[in-house]
Amino acid sequence: MSNINSDVILEDVKKSINRVFEALEKLDSETVLSHYHNHPDFRFSGLILDKL
Repeated sequence: MSNINSDVILEDVKKSINRVFEALEKLDSETVLSHYHNHPDFRFSGLILDKL
């Protein structure tokens, strides 16, 4: 993998992580979960949205 490719990937990952942390700071559970719910290893643990 070239440095250009790895830099692009790292930048995309940083953007996603920043969005997750911004949502966490705002207690925005829907946005936080939206980054995980399509992953096959994600297990919904009974969190009730909008009722935190």
